[in-house]
Amino acid sequence: MEGKKCNKCGELNEQDSDFCGTCGTDIKVIPITNSSQTLPKGEPLGTLRPCPDCREMIFQNTQACPNCGRPFHGKPVSQKQTHPGVWLALIIIVLCVFAVIWCMIKYSDRIPASSGSPTIQSSQNAQTQSNACRGPFINIWNNSSPDLVKAVKKSMNDPKSFEHIYTRYWNLGNQVVVKMAFRGRNAFGGVVAQKVRAEFDCSGSLLSANLE
Repeated sequence: MEGKKCNKCGELNEQDSDFCGTCGTDIKVIPITNSSQTLPKGEPLGTLRPCPDCREMIFQNTQACPNCGRPFHGKPVSQKQTHPGVWLALIIIVLCVFAVIWCMIKYSDRIPASSGSPTIQSSQNAQTQSNACRGPFINIWNNSSPDLVKAVKKSMNDPKSFEHIYTRYWNLGNQVVVKMAFRGRNAFGGVVAQKVRAEFDCSGSLLSANLE
């Protein structure tokens, strides 16, 4: 049989091969020789498949592409598939995140203002009384006061345009002073930023709220 014999591994390749189908050695300059050696060596070469690099049709068990020389080490080319367990783990993580967010929003109004909020500033002359003054409830999601937000929305021209900016708290021992900044749409359709000052008693009831 006529073909190109590889100087490295001794494999006999087809006449138009540029690289050895067994080891991938460049055989462009090797002259064509006659030999009784057959191309299938060892196990059957199997069905044809395209080379990922040059798209040349080659046998399934070929160790290197005879056209471009890409080595395959005898393993079929296959696309990587994501294990089903990975998708299951990702779904569980997403569900857990949503569950935590839902719990934070649902139970946020049950946390009192005096329960360790970093924005509470206690008066030094009422330190002993401030621990007993709970004050308004705080939304731990955005640090706002749900009762104050509700009162502000009732007085707005467009309650749906309400946007919380920040809220600050001062525990004075016998009451809690709250200042909140927010945005909203006025009667002329423009978005304006405003501040409101409110006072809460120690049980969390809103005593007064006035724009600054």
